Amino acid sequence: MTQGATTRAGGLKPGISLGWKVTWGLGALILVSPTISIIVGAEEGSLADNFLFSLFALGCLGFPTMLLIMLVFKSFKTPSSDSVKIGAPPTMMGATNPHYGAVQVTQTHPSVTPLYSQDQNPYQGGPQVHGSDPVKEFQGVSNGGVRGDSTQLPSTESVSELQKKFDREELIGRGGMANVYLGEDKSSGDVVVWKQAAPSRFNSLKEVNDRLSEECSILRSLEHFRIPHLIDQGEVKDETGDTVKVMIMEHVKGSSLSDEVNLLSTRGKTLDYEDSIQVILEVCEALEYMADRDPPMYHRDIKPANIISNPERGAMLIDFGLAKGVAAGNDISVSKGASEGWSPPERRDGVSGPFTDVFSVGQILWHLLTGERPFHAMGKEEKQKLSEGGHPEWIGGLLRGSSLPYTDRIQTISEFRFRLQNEGVMS
Repeated sequence: MTQGATTRAGGLKPGISLGWKVTWGLGALILVSPTISIIVGAEEGSLADNFLFSLFALGCLGFPTMLLIMLVFKSFKTPSSDSVKIGAPPTMMGATNPHYGAVQVTQTHPSVTPLYSQDQNPYQGGPQVHGSDPVKEFQGVSNGGVRGDSTQLPSTESVSELQKKFDREELIGRGGMANVYLGEDKSSGDVVVWKQAAPSRFNSLKEVNDRLSEECSILRSLEHFRIPHLIDQGEVKDETGDTVKVMIMEHVKGSSLSDEVNLLSTRGKTLDYEDSIQVILEVCEALEYMADRDPPMYHRDIKPANIISNPERGAMLIDFGLAKGVAAGNDISVSKGASEGWSPPERRDGVSGPFTDVFSVGQILWHLLTGERPFHAMGKEEKQKLSEGGHPEWIGGLLRGSSLPYTDRIQTISEFRFRLQNEGVMS
């Protein structure tokens, strides 16, 4: 059914379509049929009476049916010259076409997690494979080149001070608050990490900018060889025209602990006992350094994906988006945010303190020794799993002490590290 004849110019001539004529014709039968029957005085049961009744019935059934069809068809009709194109704003309400910023991102890997890079496994040889937290290896970034998920160069008018010094290149990770890209220092050609606040319907622009600003403040105050250092920070316009916070930091080469464990798991193996202990001790070095700050700082998001095995520097911590500095006398924070399984249960209630990272480090030690996901309690099955792996009995006691309710748990990373170095005892 058409909505009217089309002119040479592509417009529509005013008029009533055939569909609507049929609809109103059927509606007219409802009134006309009984009227004619009365006028002609058709006898009941006569041929004329039966014919007029048939027309009446046709009108009663056909009119509502055709009316419904035409209303449905009207809702899907092709827009006329005055209609709004799909995706365009309704001009009758004063809206204008959307204008986007100069930075455009082509997203080809939406499931990539916020990890930086991948190098050869320092503990096991062989090729890397993608695990549950995929990490990609990036080498040979060309000077000013753009590859893969790249960024179109912004116009001269919109270039920020940060964009004059750094190029944003491949998207390598997505998080709840920010997206992570590889970048390049224009002056030195060094590869850097470009972390950009990413507002969404779940997290407002102010919230993601504030969170990234806090992370910049945390990293600026930390100087430890197991923690990447902050290089620069600033603001840029994102693809929607919003002004978002950007953090530029050191690019840490290596593979995530998550990828290493997943690689070994595909071979039916776990990390060696000695290597597992060494990784945890290196993680404790960074966490103890943070806890000794004034005020003390806690990472609060320790998990395999946030530990990078660097060939030269060993285990390194990344992603300080949930890190928190707590003033003396207020060592329990009530800000929320957690990674399910690796974070302790009290984080769901917004409780954290020096005992928070203890729980997470214990879960990672369990993960390295067994290849299993985090446990809920150190019961018989868990102890049997450790025994089958040939691990000493005191390891089970240490893991139990790290997983108790926070009031009964090992309270500090220093105590956990000391027990790990002394077969589970404090002496």
